[in-house]
Amino acid sequence: MTIHYIFSDLDGTLLNSAGQVSVANQKALAACKLPLTLVSARAPQEMQSVITKLNLTTPQIAFNGGLVFQPQADKPAVLSKSTIDFTLAGRLLTVLKLYFPQISLSFYDLHNWYTERIDKEIRYAQKLNQQPITQLQPATFFSQRHHEVFKIMLLTFDLNQMAAVNDFLAKLAIAGISVQQSASYCLEITSAQAKKSRGLKYVLQQEHLTAIMTYRC
Repeated sequence: MTIHYIFSDLDGTLLNSAGQVSVANQKALAACKLPLTLVSARAPQEMQSVITKLNLTTPQIAFNGGLVFQPQADKPAVLSKSTIDFTLAGRLLTVLKLYFPQISLSFYDLHNWYTERIDKEIRYAQKLNQQPITQLQPATFFSQRHHEVFKIMLLTFDLNQMAAVNDFLAKLAIAGISVQQSASYCLEITSAQAKKSRGLKYVLQQEHLTAIMTYRC
């Protein structure tokens, strides 16, 4: 079987525990000379350092498949996207803040990461993703209808709190969203249409490729 294209997750796969591409991985990918698409829950700006280091020009998949984009020097060119309903995103943030005031809440549009409160969880996440964050009141953001929300992120190091918010969201059973726990301290909410498999399918179709076998690392 001849391999023509590589797809790789980032955290826990291509990146090490410090959130960096190892020299060995960088050399191996350069040596194989195959096109590479990163598939990640991260925002495109959080993927940029890896994209730059590996000199990637191929389509990339962010927000758990909620965004397929072409890397560019100034900003990502959107190829395919699926966002959370704007009104629903605002209501979700309001409800979560009300019932879980101690949990760190943040959210993303295409270009920025936003939070109302910079806390220890946000600082921890920043060390890993190296992404600047904009501090603002969510009401200010949601008063402007031209915005889009790709992801809401909940962070807590309290395992009981994480279990409680998971249970809370499961009981709400909100249509149109997907809730995934990506780490013991991190819960991510995206559009229900944001699936890594959809992103993979999009790129495969654009590249006229067929997936024969899938390996999960």
